[in-house]
Amino acid sequence: MRPPFSINVSSNSFTGAKLSGTTSSALPFLARLTPSSVNQISASLSELSAAFAKTSGNAEDIPMEDNTVDVITSNGVLNLVPDKQVAFAELFRVMKPGRKLQISYIIIQRCEEELTEAKNNPKLWAECIVGALYEDYYTRWLEEAGFENIEVILHQDYFSHSDNASTRDVALNFNAESITISGNRPAQ
Repeated sequence: MRPPFSINVSSNSFTGAKLSGTTSSALPFLARLTPSSVNQISASLSELSAAFAKTSGNAEDIPMEDNTVDVITSNGVLNLVPDKQVAFAELFRVMKPGRKLQISYIIIQRCEEELTEAKNNPKLWAECIVGALYEDYYTRWLEEAGFENIEVILHQDYFSHSDNASTRDVALNFNAESITISGNRPAQ
């Protein structure tokens, strides 16, 4: 029997490996990893007896077969994907029926059109403020992709501890915060 397989749409697969079990295979997807990051992640996964593989691609066209993934995690990276609806549909496609997804995003509570000026600030891109949308978009698009039992399990003031004053100010101006959402693909 093959061990559970997880993907993490970011640069850290440690969380996905923990969620899917200590003998899982983990695949950080869409990650641009430094050699130091690869070593750190490999060491963490080694402690879990988890296999580690790295791949890259596009979240809007994931290079994996249908129904192959047991657990999907992501921490903010999907904020930067241009067509989030297509990305959510792709996550649904590669996930096995009955399996779980847990993702964290930056959301805003003010009009995203007002982010136009901020789009020229690389720091705000890196902190996923520029790609942020309203919470309702994420929950609706996950539901439209086919996920069920969608639940916002955490709201967190992620930006108040930033070292960068302009990041704190922009986040405050847009009422930006981090949310964590879970859901699952129906069993059949």
